[in-house]
Amino acid sequence: MKSLLESLEWEGPSDVRFRAPLVRDPLLAWRLARVFQSLAGSNSLLKHESSILSVVARLITDHFVRGHGVRDTGCEHMAVLRVREWLYAHAEQNVSIHSLAKVAGPSPYYLVKAFHKHVGLPPHKYQTTIRINRARQLLKSGAPISEVACQAGFFDQSHLNRWFKKTLGMTPGQYAVGSA
Repeated sequence: MKSLLESLEWEGPSDVRFRAPLVRDPLLAWRLARVFQSLAGSNSLLKHESSILSVVARLITDHFVRGHGVRDTGCEHMAVLRVREWLYAHAEQNVSIHSLAKVAGPSPYYLVKAFHKHVGLPPHKYQTTIRINRARQLLKSGAPISEVACQAGFFDQSHLNRWFKKTLGMTPGQYAVGSA
């Protein structure tokens, strides 16, 4: 627990306690369900870790003994910029939030929080947006969908189809036909 608190940049002693042995928190339950759903699917490592950190942050913020808190975001523009640049250059990689934190400097939790604050999206959604835009460019150039999926960083063609449809409301095949 001490290591986890340090990675979240906890301000206070590491001998923390939960307020109660049982937590009744609908938002926490919803976030936890999203974690399990994410882990069951073929999502990126970045998405898995961001979801888990969201659950841990909720536990710490709302269910630990009062008087302890997590550091607020502040002057982290350069760290966010470095992560954005790295994700743009390496969008096809299945990167972890810990690897991005090494690129940027702050702890994984702090990075996700700061990134979301400055960009408006968590890092995993930003990465998916870059991948969708790359897939669109490749489809416009006439590349086969199976190659587009691989080159854009999706796990397979069905992963590309799912995100493409969710984001643009059409399949990659429909998009390719419409842009030809």
